[in-house]
Amino acid sequence: MYHAPHALEDYAPAATPEQASGRPVLIVAGSLLLLTGLLVLPLWSGSVAVLRYAVPVLALVQGAVLYRWYPVAFVGYAWWLWFLTPFLRRVVDYQVGWQDPNYLMLTPFAVSILAALSLVRYRHQMRERANYPFVLVLCGLAYAYGIGVLKEGPYAASYDLLQWIVPVFFGLHLALSWRDYPALRRCVQRTFLWGVVLMGVYAVIQINVLPAWDAYWIVQSEIGSVGPAKPLAVRIFSTMNSPMPYAATAMAGLLLLFTLRTGTHLLAAVPGYAGFLLSLVRSAWGGWLVGLGMLALWASGRMRMRLVGILLLGTLLVAPVVTVPEISAALGKRFGTFTNLEEDLSFNARMTLYRKATLAALTNPVGRGLGSAGTAQKVKQGQAQPTDSGLIFMPAQLGWLGVLPYLAGLVLLVQLAWRGRRYSRDVFADVSLAIALGILAQLLFSNSLTGVSGVVGWCFLGLSIASYRYHSAADAAAESGEQGEAAPRPSPAA
Repeated sequence: MYHAPHALEDYAPAATPEQASGRPVLIVAGSLLLLTGLLVLPLWSGSVAVLRYAVPVLALVQGAVLYRWYPVAFVGYAWWLWFLTPFLRRVVDYQVGWQDPNYLMLTPFAVSILAALSLVRYRHQMRERANYPFVLVLCGLAYAYGIGVLKEGPYAASYDLLQWIVPVFFGLHLALSWRDYPALRRCVQRTFLWGVVLMGVYAVIQINVLPAWDAYWIVQSEIGSVGPAKPLAVRIFSTMNSPMPYAATAMAGLLLLFTLRTGTHLLAAVPGYAGFLLSLVRSAWGGWLVGLGMLALWASGRMRMRLVGILLLGTLLVAPVVTVPEISAALGKRFGTFTNLEEDLSFNARMTLYRKATLAALTNPVGRGLGSAGTAQKVKQGQAQPTDSGLIFMPAQLGWLGVLPYLAGLVLLVQLAWRGRRYSRDVFADVSLAIALGILAQLLFSNSLTGVSGVVGWCFLGLSIASYRYHSAADAAAESGEQGEAAPRPSPAA
C-alpha cells in the first residue's frame, strides 16, 4: 500500500512553470520541428545515410534537455519518436539501401532510457514501500541478463535487455513523477489523440496506395505476416514497424479517446478504428475488448451511455472504409478464425510452440537468459525466434529465479493501481489501468511487455499509480489543512 510522505510540504505537487503554463505540447512540437530542421542538411546534400547515426544522437541530446528542464514534454517527445522512427527508417532505407540491424531504430530506446535517471532524481522516493515492486521487476531482469550474457553473449543479451527494461524505466519515471500528474495527463491525452489521427490516416493511405518505401521494406525484411506488398492486400502497420506494435499503440489511443469531451475525439476515432481493424491483429482486438469491458464495469450509467454512443457513431463513420470488397473479405476471414480454430494455421503453430516452450521452461529452471529468443536472435544469427506467448516464454527466458520476482512485482503494481483507481475517482486513471490490463491480456498471444507494446503497458500502469499518489496526497493535504494550518492542495482531476 502507498504511504504518503509525513512532511506537510511533501504533499504539494511541484508547481513547475511548464505545468502552470500548459506548454508541454508546444515544447514537443518545437522539439520535433528543430530535430527535423537539423536533418535538412543531410537530406539536401544527398548524404541520407548519415541520418542512421545523426538521428539517434540528435534525438538523445534533445531528449536529455527536455528531461532536465521540461520533464512533462520529455514524455510526449519520447512517444512521438516511438510513433515515427520506423517510418523514417523505411524512407532512409528506400533512399540509400537496406540495412538490418539499423541504428536509426535505436532512437526511441536511446531517448526513453533517459527515464532511468529518475532512479537518481527521485532517489528519496525509492525508499518508499510502494516502489519496491519496481525493484523486484528490475532484479528479475538483472538475473536474466546475467544468464543471457553467459549463454548468448553480451551483444544479444544487451539488445534484448533494451526491449525489456526500457518500458519498465519509462513506467517507473511516470510513477515517480506523480507531482506533475495533471500536466502528464494532458500531455499524454493530446499526444495519443494526434498520434491516433496521424497513424490512422497513414494506415488508410497505406492500404489503398502502399507507398514505395513500405513495399520495399516488406520485400527486404521478408516479414511474411503482413502479406503481399500490394495495395488492398497488405496488413497495415502504419508508421510502425509491423502490425502488432501499431495495433497495441492504436488500442491505447482509442481507449484514451473516451477520456476526452471535445468533438475532436470523434474525428480521431474514424481513421483510428479503421487502421486498428486493418491491422488484423486479433490479440490487440482482444486487449481492446478487455479494456472496454473494464471501463464498462467501472463506469457510471452516464459514462456507459457515452461509451455506447461513441462506439455506434464510430461504427457508422468507419463503415465506408471497411466495406471495400477486398478489405471486408480480409476482415471477415480474420474474424472467422475466432470460431474455426481447427483451420487456423497461426493458432495451430502457436499451440505447437506452447508445448515446446512449456517443456523447456519446466526442464530448465535456470532459464535461457535474455537474448535467447525474439529479434535478439536475429541480431545474433540472422533469424528471429518466435515468442508467441509471453506467459510461456517468460519463464523459459527469465528462468524461475527471474520470472518470479518479475511477475511478483508486476502483480503488486497492478494491485496498487487497482486500489488507486477506486480511491482517486479519476476517469483517466480508470482508462490507464484498463489499457494496462488490455496489454497484459495479450500475454496469452505475444510477449506484450517488451518493445513498443511494453512501453504502452508500463506507461499507463505508471500513470495509474501516479494518479493514486497524486490524489491521496491531495486529500491528505486537505485533511491536514482542515485540522490545522492551511495546506496547499493540487488542482482537481478533470
